Amino acid sequence: MRAVCPDLSLSTDIIVGYPGETDADFAETLSLLAYAEYDNVYSFEYSERPDTPALKLALRDNVPPAVKAERLQIVQAHQNEIGARRLRRWLGRQAEVLVEGESARHAGQLCGRTTGNQMVAFAGAPALIGQRVPVYLTEARAHTLSDS
Repeated sequence: MRAVCPDLSLSTDIIVGYPGETDADFAETLSLLAYAEYDNVYSFEYSERPDTPALKLALRDNVPPAVKAERLQIVQAHQNEIGARRLRRWLGRQAEVLVEGESARHAGQLCGRTTGNQMVAFAGAPALIGQRVPVYLTEARAHTLSDS
């Protein structure tokens, strides 16, 4: 897909420590992270949820909490590296950004998202909220692009 659309952004959810997850299963998850190079991953430890099909199947939650926590940290560390690399591809380029509002983390800046859902913090007037604007990207932070 990326051969046809190089700026394609992919995201996914990953649950670690699900019932019966083996070390081999977890290794496959890490392999998929490396192969797919997701822009964003929402990752969680497995936990039983009332009224879900998994709970109704009475699957035994047999992965110890410490293993779940360790696996989650590993997934998040790998994804942080991948996500940072994926963000850096935008440096020195202009992107169209849908302005969502004032930045909560960067005083005096606005924030919005590219068409690929990358978060961008940039200088601009509040009157731009709700509009699509071009932003020249010069900095990649941990999870955000910026014009400064």
